[in-house]
Amino acid sequence: MRVGVSLKSVYSPGDVREGAQWMVERARYAADAGLDSLFVGDHHNVPVPYYQNVPILGRLLAEWDDRPAGALFLLPLWHPVLVAEQIGTLASIARGPFVMQCAIGGGDDQFRVFGTTLRARAKRFEAALEIIRASTREQHRLIDEVHDLSCITAGCFTLEKALVPSLAALVHGEVDAIRPVASARRVRVESFIDSGASALEGDAGRMRQVIHNLLAHALACTQTGGNVIVECHGRGEFAEVVVRDNGAGIAADTLAHLFDTGWQMQHARSDGARSPGVWLGLAVVHRIVELHGGRIYATSDGHGMGAVFTVRLPLQLATAKLPGASDDVVSGPFRSSGRIFPKRPAQPSTSRK
Repeated sequence: MRVGVSLKSVYSPGDVREGAQWMVERARYAADAGLDSLFVGDHHNVPVPYYQNVPILGRLLAEWDDRPAGALFLLPLWHPVLVAEQIGTLASIARGPFVMQCAIGGGDDQFRVFGTTLRARAKRFEAALEIIRASTREQHRLIDEVHDLSCITAGCFTLEKALVPSLAALVHGEVDAIRPVASARRVRVESFIDSGASALEGDAGRMRQVIHNLLAHALACTQTGGNVIVECHGRGEFAEVVVRDNGAGIAADTLAHLFDTGWQMQHARSDGARSPGVWLGLAVVHRIVELHGGRIYATSDGHGMGAVFTVRLPLQLATAKLPGASDDVVSGPFRSSGRIFPKRPAQPSTSRK
């Protein structure tokens, strides 16, 4: 049997620092007593003073070792992206496993102050949990991409090729997977996918990584209320996947280095703001597409003008001949909320062979 402690976080001391000190002391006593885990609860809009779970647990972890620790979150009363960021921070400073506990909450007064009702809590809970899971998967992908870049640099990056029955289905699945994140950011994602993008020989997992990275980059560069368009079409012997957004755009001097491993690694370290185009996954995407016998292109008219990424992959590797870089790579106009955005002339572009 394992025994842990969940610390009380509601106190009414004369000095608020005194209540915090009581919690620190109790965490220290629990550690000295050899208890197996440490947890802190969650409160919102209650009639007594309380210590918010994330900052106080951050302090309590200084008294804890590598045993499990965690916090309770009443998910319907939180913004899910904020929760994902908070648990990511706590997990990074915890020396042992971090556990997120979650509950649906209760009490009309708590829900009313957040502009919702008890009736909506189950739906809000499920939606929040899905967004948090998606954000957590994104963090794991980022770690994996750092590893992939190291393998690319060392020349040991490989694929596990097999028959991919339908590229269209693969793209459709990645679009659906990222919709909860887009919804939380209030970015509209539209897709135009036809069955002509059929079977190809390749690594399905790596191809999902390509689509996900292009979608994630588009979302990161698109402001609230913006649009991301995903197209996937068969073009005879080739499949074409296009991801376009009407977001921040990419500067011409950045376009020239989008798929350069060394440049991306250097700027990922020095540019904490991750400006458009500074995205570790783009270098990984280029290598994956290259190993599939394909090409990737990027175009943008610059600041505030959005960006278009186009991937071309051979559906018949034995006989396909890739089109030249001068060929038109924009498959259609940018459609958004009933408006038609015409194809733009003379776009700066970059492509890697």
